[in-house]
Amino acid sequence: MNLPVDVNWETEQITSQQYRHSISESYLQTLARTGLEQIVNFPTRRDNILDTISTNRPTLVRQCQSMPGLSDHDVIFTELEIKATKRKPVRREILLWKKADLECIRTCAKKWADKFVTDNDTFTPIETLFEDTQRSLDKLVKDHVPSKMSSSRCNQCWFNTTTKRVCRKKQRAYRKAKHISSKSTSTAKAKMKAWSRYHAIKRDTQKTCRQAYNKFLADLIDSDPSSNKRLGALIKTIRCDQTGVAPLKEGNILHCDPKQKANILNKQFSSVFGIDDDDDSSLPDLGQTPYPDMADIEVTTAGHGFRKRRSCETQLILTINDLAKGLEDKEQIDVILLDFAKAFDKVSHQRLLLKAQHYGVRGLTLQWMADFLTDRTQQVMLEGQLSNEARVTSGVPQELPETGTTYQQTQLTHPPSSNVEAFKSFLRET
Repeated sequence: MNLPVDVNWETEQITSQQYRHSISESYLQTLARTGLEQIVNFPTRRDNILDTISTNRPTLVRQCQSMPGLSDHDVIFTELEIKATKRKPVRREILLWKKADLECIRTCAKKWADKFVTDNDTFTPIETLFEDTQRSLDKLVKDHVPSKMSSSRCNQCWFNTTTKRVCRKKQRAYRKAKHISSKSTSTAKAKMKAWSRYHAIKRDTQKTCRQAYNKFLADLIDSDPSSNKRLGALIKTIRCDQTGVAPLKEGNILHCDPKQKANILNKQFSSVFGIDDDDDSSLPDLGQTPYPDMADIEVTTAGHGFRKRRSCETQLILTINDLAKGLEDKEQIDVILLDFAKAFDKVSHQRLLLKAQHYGVRGLTLQWMADFLTDRTQQVMLEGQLSNEARVTSGVPQELPETGTTYQQTQLTHPPSSNVEAFKSFLRET
């Protein structure tokens, strides 16, 4: 559509009065009322967007870009997927653990463990230990656990054994009727008989499928109202949009290739990382450490995240207990809630190691932590495709409470009379 309007399409606000205000306002109201989205975000005539394309299915737009035109307006080149395709599930390997030879696995695992302890020592790099362990365990599973590949068919959630059997029967009848019709020696009676059998089986298949679908809906209505898992499965099968991750835009181009989408997501995830302090001059001076060498890594009892028999519920119970005790003793209660932004993404590796050394983590334990944090990379798996590797310049895995606790240790000082409870990146002081 070629319509001169004064609209900033990023904010959908009318910016000036060069054209009649009523035209621009009416155009925006029409788009909102009909559920349309304007996808042209680049100038088409000088610095203005005068040529627009609106759609109610922006996920079907693969790319939209400008090209030189014959007049003073640029040509808008748009590539669309006219039909919403439903992507087939990616085939994956399913391990059949019920048929695994567990006794043989235990024997081979013990032999590998003995060899692992003999061949390695405390000076072996952790990366070498990890690769050896991963390779040996993968070989154990491959040799002693049978597997099968999942189907790439998009089966409905109400499909069961009966419907699958009648569908296969219908397919066999169709192939047989087609084969008889293609033979020049077949009589007209034989062809008619084969196709009549196929149509009869087709009617029975449709009846069976309708019965299975209606039974699924009836069971769904009578099921537990607190569980919406079956309802979600039904909605997923009948939606008309693409399954999986929608096309992702980079610049003015929408990418549908799984490899490109994985790279875009990996780039987005990597953008939250902080810049690691490779230069020692930027590290803080913690002064002389008053802490002796730590024999074992100790985790403060205030932590509730990723610990055995600890969770956010246990932290909440202790919080309520402290509040109730303070009210009963008629004491003043002050609560400070702190949530460290990007606590596990912005942690500098060098600063973390410096603080660990300051608090007594030294020697082989510190070397192990440094080896673990050095040269880390990440990848994104999407629709069976792996993205390129991206360097992890900061941050620690959330499953390592010791690293988060070590980094938070100097973030908060409190008087002895107060209590501090922590869950992941969240701290509470009362």
